[in-house]
Amino acid sequence: MNKEGMTENAPDEIAGIPPEPAHQGLDENQTSANYHQKILDAVPDWVWEIDQYGFITYSNPRVQNLLGYAPGKLEDKSFLHLVPKSDSINARTLLSEDWERQGNAVYLKHYLVSKDGNKVLFETTGSVFLDTLSNKQGTRFFSRPVDTEQSSEERKNKMAMFAANNISQGIAIANSEMIITYVNSTMTEIFGYTEDELIGEPLTILGTDNDTDLVKSKAVSAALRSDACWDGEARRKHKNGEYIPCIISARAIDNKNGQRICYIGTYMDKRPLQKSSAKVQNSLKKVINTICNAIEDRNVIKSQHQERVTDLAVAIAIEMGASVHFIEGLSLACQLHDLGEMYIPPEIANRVGKLSDADFEMIKTHPKKGYELLKSMNLEWPVADIVLQHHERMDGSGYPYQLRGDEIMLEARILAVSDVVETMLTDRPYRSACSLDQCLAELSENKGKLYDYDVVDTCIQLIRENHYFLKRL
Repeated sequence: MNKEGMTENAPDEIAGIPPEPAHQGLDENQTSANYHQKILDAVPDWVWEIDQYGFITYSNPRVQNLLGYAPGKLEDKSFLHLVPKSDSINARTLLSEDWERQGNAVYLKHYLVSKDGNKVLFETTGSVFLDTLSNKQGTRFFSRPVDTEQSSEERKNKMAMFAANNISQGIAIANSEMIITYVNSTMTEIFGYTEDELIGEPLTILGTDNDTDLVKSKAVSAALRSDACWDGEARRKHKNGEYIPCIISARAIDNKNGQRICYIGTYMDKRPLQKSSAKVQNSLKKVINTICNAIEDRNVIKSQHQERVTDLAVAIAIEMGASVHFIEGLSLACQLHDLGEMYIPPEIANRVGKLSDADFEMIKTHPKKGYELLKSMNLEWPVADIVLQHHERMDGSGYPYQLRGDEIMLEARILAVSDVVETMLTDRPYRSACSLDQCLAELSENKGKLYDYDVVDTCIQLIRENHYFLKRL
């Protein structure tokens, strides 16, 4: 492989190799190419070159340690062969960067996929090398692996801080002595204190309403000692003396050596939910009164199914930091998501055994039927659209319109997961309920494909760690 024109962009100092005297009897160009080949092969970074079309023309031996490929195995392969789909934008920047005009070395961070399928984070700088006529022959890159743990930790910290200050739940962190060390912005909004007024104070600054508080301190202490998550409802004191009804979760955090680091608590203000409950109930009555005559004699709307789906969906939405208005609309849609089944003949809806293709096509009409019933009711939430979309799937394999990804409302994505979980964990006339492990395996296997990735992760966390849904079965 010709390495002419490389002295300008790969100086001897990079590898620490002293100048080598010219070899008499060898062609001058061949001697130069061999000499610079030695330099590039000895560089501790991964050195690789691509032509103007993005095909790899050279790779030094360092690639074997970093990505598992023998250097020669990558030659004539497209650089994009190594790029993970999840990081294609960053990696493709290597091709679009104007390396010819770079003054100081600029390092770009990006991922590449190793031979065994793992993603490796690199920082890469490049330079253009020329042929003997000073035309661009290709681009040479110097790549070094990045400490992924540190990078990942930094990224997690930034994401955590952003998320903490943009959710509807208050967050407080206290040290092992129960002194507050951190509060998010929602915490100050709920209880009326500034951040400075809370940090450094004991957690007891929030007080307890002894007249109404049903929380058993022993139960809380036992849960925290066992590293379990404690959930409950209690009233905590506002700065102005008012007691705020809250849904509280608390957990102890230990380090790798088992030493107690801190306690984390989340506080959800129940007042907006209480104030809106009458509005939700009135809307429910309006809907139910509209349709009750039509469904009175039909065993189509399965009350236990609707209630369980609603319960899990609302729990997921709360965990994801949804607004009260969002939860109200989601709750109403969950109660009514199978409304369209009233148009399906009972002998099909209640059939035991495998459905024919024609029967299944009939079943698939129920989201549209439900939508048609609800769209004219002038509700303040998009309930009709949520019902219409609750059988759509992330990869477009759902029905009735084969919507994909963000084309599907978040409410419908939450409802879809809740509906699937409740259905799988409940006996049906045509089959027995599956096990919890089978259910969660189905979710994990299809998250990002059929079901929303974040919704599935939140649902599994609720069931596995908090047992939120199980205690309602």
